[in-house]
Amino acid sequence: WRDTGGGGAAGGGGFDGTAGTVAPAAHPETLTEGTAADSRGPAPAVNGARRGGRIAVVESSLTTVDPGDAQAAGDVKLSQLAYRSLTGLKTLPDGTVRLVGDLADGPGAVSDGGRTWTFRLKPGLRYDTGEPVRAGDFAHAVERTLDPAFSTNDDLMRRRLLGLSGAERMSGAELPSGAVGTPDDRTVVFRLAAPCADFGVALSGPSGVPVPRSWTGKPPSAQAPPTTGPYRITKADLSGGKGTVELARNPRWQPDSDPLRTAYPDRFTVESTGDASTAGKTLLSLAESGVPVMTFTGGPLGRDSVPADARLRTLTAPAWYARSYFVNTRRLTDPAVRRAVATAIPAGQVLRASGVSGTVTHHLLPPGVAGSRGFDVFGAGDDGDPAAARALLDRAGRTGQKLTVAYRSDQFHGAAQAEAVRQALEKAGFAVTLLAVAPEKFYQETASYDVFGSEALTASLPVGSSLLPDYFSTHSAQGLGHVNWSRLADAGVDGAVDDADAAPDIRTAGARWAAVDRRVMEQAAAVPVYVPTLAFTVSKSLRGLQTDGYGVSALRASVQGG
Repeated sequence: WRDTGGGGAAGGGGFDGTAGTVAPAAHPETLTEGTAADSRGPAPAVNGARRGGRIAVVESSLTTVDPGDAQAAGDVKLSQLAYRSLTGLKTLPDGTVRLVGDLADGPGAVSDGGRTWTFRLKPGLRYDTGEPVRAGDFAHAVERTLDPAFSTNDDLMRRRLLGLSGAERMSGAELPSGAVGTPDDRTVVFRLAAPCADFGVALSGPSGVPVPRSWTGKPPSAQAPPTTGPYRITKADLSGGKGTVELARNPRWQPDSDPLRTAYPDRFTVESTGDASTAGKTLLSLAESGVPVMTFTGGPLGRDSVPADARLRTLTAPAWYARSYFVNTRRLTDPAVRRAVATAIPAGQVLRASGVSGTVTHHLLPPGVAGSRGFDVFGAGDDGDPAAARALLDRAGRTGQKLTVAYRSDQFHGAAQAEAVRQALEKAGFAVTLLAVAPEKFYQETASYDVFGSEALTASLPVGSSLLPDYFSTHSAQGLGHVNWSRLADAGVDGAVDDADAAPDIRTAGARWAAVDRRVMEQAAAVPVYVPTLAFTVSKSLRGLQTDGYGVSALRASVQGG
């Protein structure tokens, strides 16, 4: 183990084999493919970090320790400590990010126009049980998640391997013959139903975690499959978003092959409280008792809620989603009317009414997603332009157009946001009816709304293929957590999606996803309004933490002073 001593603080970080510091924030919007050299371990030591200590993590709603069922951000962050994936996202000293091999020896070899992805495993890999990691374990990991007991939210993985019709099946789905090939124990070959330029990124999360064929557990069991990362799960007691998970060192972890994790702490204890209020109280109590504490996903305490003497500090990062209003293109069939809606809606006023910190946005890809670009198709500015919207309605002969604007009755500040939208739309010449809908009925009745929101348009991965097709393409599987609420069926958007999927690399794909974003905005199928700023409360004694928009990574964390 390399112990550098010293007293560095979180900042940049060296990946040249020398000790350095950790970039405080990763910027996945810069994502590119790395090399075999980038994929080698060990991860470099961190200045001032020492081995030892325990970190307590407080969350409000962990749901699983099984990577095959991990979709929520907190579950994924926990998974990354215990489980290595086929690929990984590696943050460089300047915060830029590369796709590298984690269990694989590189980011993957692509052939057949983006339909075939081949990975070679690093030698000597073992689970915490001592069993070797084999190529067939990756095929088993995919096959087991087709069981209806598992979540089906990983649309990108299912859609790529099963095709559109297969991915839409909630039960009875089967992996096509040859979809995951294993010509030998160290080679994994994925054969996709259609090209995907960023499929390797899908394998950097829980979907790329191997599970030995001997493992037959499935939800709702709280048992954890054998681990490959620096920690093994020694306790997993979760039910209804509450419970405790404990992690201790995995003596069979191979640090020399791991390019992402330094594993300084001896243990992690994760408490899931079931609600944000209790999480905040638990976090404060632990901090006041001197326990180094953090949160993966934020929420327990806002920046202004942290006492000055609480041994805590607050990290911030833009969210991985844009709060947006959907526009029903089947009800509002005239593009001029939809553009008038988009021009009138006052994004800045909606943000202020929300009561949260954030940044106004006029495009759908949030910060942290490859291809995110700043643009404003309608030029309405941060507070909308009702006068320009009225001119659009006048030219279309639609002044007085009736609009039903719906929002969830349980949404925090939802009524205030809806009122700001109503006033702006009425100034633009619309006749607006606000509709507060109970949450259990809200999504069942979207066909009867003209406009509804604000909703979080969420990217499950830092690539456009995990967001835009799910909401706006007719080529995406529906019913897997994302739905084309706008009912958009536009050949130009569908063609742009196919073009992005067929890109030769991630950088080119990012530019093409930006073009998809612009095409959707030109159709005014949705109106993005703001990206929230997330706050993460952590102990001042913790070093090496890094935000990435999806939460706080503890892969290179350490307790100051050991």
